[in-house]
Amino acid sequence: MTIIECSVGPADREAVPLPVFEAKFGPVIVMLPERPVAVIPIRRAFADLLLDTADQLSLLPKSEASMWHEKLYVGSPRVLAAITAGTVVLFYESHQQCKGRGAIVAVAKVVRTALRKNVVLDPAMIRRGVLSAEDIGALGTAKDKALIFFSQLMPLRHPVDKNDLRAMGCMDGANYVTARLIREDAACAIMEAGQPHVRL
Repeated sequence: MTIIECSVGPADREAVPLPVFEAKFGPVIVMLPERPVAVIPIRRAFADLLLDTADQLSLLPKSEASMWHEKLYVGSPRVLAAITAGTVVLFYESHQQCKGRGAIVAVAKVVRTALRKNVVLDPAMIRRGVLSAEDIGALGTAKDKALIFFSQLMPLRHPVDKNDLRAMGCMDGANYVTARLIREDAACAIMEAGQPHVRL
């Protein structure tokens, strides 16, 4: 486990595990060598509700998920091949027939993951997300669903679009149809270009 050394004075130092440090001082994400970073797709309608990345503030009430510090992304079991607890995730808003921006719009940290069957996804479990039971059932043909709980959410001031992602060498013709790990240098370039921030 990665340890962060905090100091408030010459003789007052404390060794803090990375998850504790991020939770205590967050929202903050520490980019470290060999820390995995993955891009994960999300549709615009869900991104607006779950990630608070809409271009304009809505007059409608916010979703319940927006009030939780730890939120839930539900996807295909395939995403778990690239995502584990502690992974930094960059949310790619799918272009989807010109309805999305085709850009990375937010960053967060994975807290924990799980694999569950549709039949055991009770309402209490999915309150942290924005998908209904019907939406979840329609996600592919697999009966199992991947649950990705994340925190430290920060939208990007400047979404990083497909042209920039290709120039950084971290996007090909597949356009992020599922979660995919990317290189550390590309992840840092995306963060620098996107400028994560906290929307109050």
